[in-house]
Parts: sequence; C-alpha cells; structure tokens
Amino acid sequence: MAITYTWEIKSIHTDSDDNVEHIKWRKIGTDDVDNLQGKVIGETSLVGDPTAEGYIPFADLTEEVIGNWLTTATANRTTRLNAFIDGQILENRLTKRDFPWG
Repeated sequence: MAITYTWEIKSIHTDSDDNVEHIKWRKIGTDDVDNLQGKVIGETSLVGDPTAEGYIPFADLTEEVIGNWLTTATANRTTRLNAFIDGQILENRLTKRDFPWG
C-alpha cells in the first residue's frame, strides 16, 4: 500500500503589503488500494520578504508554490504528520465490533 500526500490550502493571511504571513492548511493522505484517507489540520507562519531572491508576489502565487512552502516549513515534522495520517487510514480499515457477550 502506497500513500500519496497532498496539501489543501484552507486560508492565506497577508500583511498590509500582501506578503504571506500565515497559512491554514490540511495535509491529506490517500492510499492507493481503497482510496481511504487520513488528514491532519495545521497552521504555519511565514515571513514574506519582498527583497529576497525568488520572492513571488501574492498575485502570482499558485497552490503548487504554497504546497512547496509548506513542505519546506514542515520538513522537521513530516514523519510525525505522515504517521498520524497513516494511523487514520489504518484505523479506517478496521471494523468496530460489538462484544461477543451479552
């Protein structure tokens, strides 16, 4: 079973100069067997610097660019986030049963 992880951007918050400072997101994992999903919700703060090399103005941002930012910003938590998502997918495979006694 392989799991594909994607970002869903819930909201973007900017300062008065349209520099992105805060992103609310959902990371979703989908398995390739049954299309079962797990997800984790989070927020990431960034510091937009219009003088930095590679700066992208707000009007030119894409979901892919934001996703790449989030991948970089959460790199130290990737294993933990993915494990949480994987656990949800595993739990969705299980069947909750009544006790076999009265």
